[in-house]
Amino acid sequence: MAKRNEMDEMRVNMVAMQKSIEDLGNMIKTLIMLMPENLMPQRAPFNNERMNQLYEEDWYEEEPQPVRQNIEVPTTAPRPPLNVEQPATDKYKTLQDQIEELKQTVSRSKESGAKLDKERRMAPPIVSIEDINPSAKCYTIEVIVLEKGMQRTTSKMSRSYQRIVLQDVEGNKIQGTIFGEDITTLENTLRVHSTYAISNASVDKVDIQHRIVAHKFQLIITARTPIEAKQIEGLTIRTLDFNFTTLIDIQNTLDGDQKIDALFAILNVGPCKKVKNSSVVDMRIIDQGLNPQLLL
Repeated sequence: MAKRNEMDEMRVNMVAMQKSIEDLGNMIKTLIMLMPENLMPQRAPFNNERMNQLYEEDWYEEEPQPVRQNIEVPTTAPRPPLNVEQPATDKYKTLQDQIEELKQTVSRSKESGAKLDKERRMAPPIVSIEDINPSAKCYTIEVIVLEKGMQRTTSKMSRSYQRIVLQDVEGNKIQGTIFGEDITTLENTLRVHSTYAISNASVDKVDIQHRIVAHKFQLIITARTPIEAKQIEGLTIRTLDFNFTTLIDIQNTLDGDQKIDALFAILNVGPCKKVKNSSVVDMRIIDQGLNPQLLL
C-alpha cells in the first residue's frame, strides 16, 4: 500500500511539473515578442574630431534617423535603460535552464515509476517450504543450507548428482538435487550453514527410497536457478537444533541410514582413496571425552 501511495504522489507531481513547463514556455514567448532595444544593433559611438573634419571639408550630410515605433511594454516587464548589460538575456538563459531541469525531473520520475512497477510485477512471493509442490511456478524460499553431500553417480543413467538439504525459518526441510555440469558451476554456491533466497526452482516428486527428509517433493537446482545470498532474520547456525552424540556411542546408535549430530576435532586426515564411484578419506578425530576414534 505504501508503494502504491508513492506512485500516486509521483504521478500528481509529474502533472504539476508538466503544467509548470507549459507556463514557462508561454513566458518565454512573451519575452521574445517584447525584446528590449538594448538587444538591437547599436550605432557606432559619435566621434567629435571626425565630425569637425567633415564640417570643414563640407562632406557632412545628416543621416536620416530610423523611425522607431512606440511599443507599449507591460508594467510587469519594465523596459531596461540603454547601454546596460543584457539582463534579459541572462534571465532568458535561466528560464531555459529551469525548463531543462524540469524536463529531466519528469524523465527521472517516469523511469523510477517504470522501474518500481517492473520490480513489483517480477518479485515472486516468499512462501514456506511446506507449501512447495510441482504446481508452484512463481515463488521464493528463504533457507539455510543444512547439508551438501558428495558428488555421486547414478548406477542406471551414469549421471552425476549432488544432494543438499535446506531448512526455512519455520523448521521445515526439503531436499534438493543438482545434476551434471551444474555441480561444478554451483561449487562455490549453497555453502553449508549459509542462508539464501532461492526462486522458481523446478519441483519434482521424490521416491520414498531416495528421501532424506520427510518432504515428499524435492527441488531441482540448476545454474539458471535464481539464488541470492542474503542474511535472514531468525535463521542462523545458532538457531538450529542439534542432538550431539559422543563418539563412543556412535557405534551403538548408528543404524543404517540414520543421521546423527557429532561435535569433534580432527587430528589428522589421510589420503583420498577411490572406492567404486565414491571417494573415501580416513580421518582421526577426538571429542570432549578425549577418546580418539577412526572415522571413514
